[in-house]
Amino acid sequence: MSAVPAAFPGARSPPARASRASSPPRARCVARAQRARSSDPTASARPSPSSPELRLAALGVAAGALLGAATHARPALALAPPPTPDASTSPYIQSLLAKTEANREVRAAELANKNCLRQSQMGVGDCAGLPEDELRAAMARSVEKLEARRAREAAEEAELAAQVRALDEAEASGSEAPDAEATTPEEDVVFAN
Repeated sequence: MSAVPAAFPGARSPPARASRASSPPRARCVARAQRARSSDPTASARPSPSSPELRLAALGVAAGALLGAATHARPALALAPPPTPDASTSPYIQSLLAKTEANREVRAAELANKNCLRQSQMGVGDCAGLPEDELRAAMARSVEKLEARRAREAAEEAELAAQVRALDEAEASGSEAPDAEATTPEEDVVFAN
């Protein structure tokens, strides 16, 4: 850039610059700032780039930016998540566990029946060669037997619970507890030697 064309009257040519290779970056910045100050009439009112006021101002801006970023960050959860209920204390969870245990055998039988049906259809395994209608009837009978056994066990449990209640009521009233099983006259006989 040697000269400004004549089309721009009154324009000055830019000052000669030092080679970039010959001056370090800081020196180039200082030289640029000095050139800007010399052409600006209000340059004397501004602090120099190395003044403590400018450094403090820059530090304040940087600190404000950091604090602003920290306050606009996503806040941490103020509350800890609620504790998970203990299975031993929750009646709902206890009822679900009881249903799961009660249905365990039925589900195992249904799974075995389903696998047997697949083996029959593919012609492999223990159930190969069995007619499908007979197999389905046998599966239905096995599920019915399981359900009948569960009903019988439930009735036995209810009978035992009734006996326990009767025993508790007898103890609470102070009378003699009834025997759970009635004794026969043959058991009452004592043999003397």
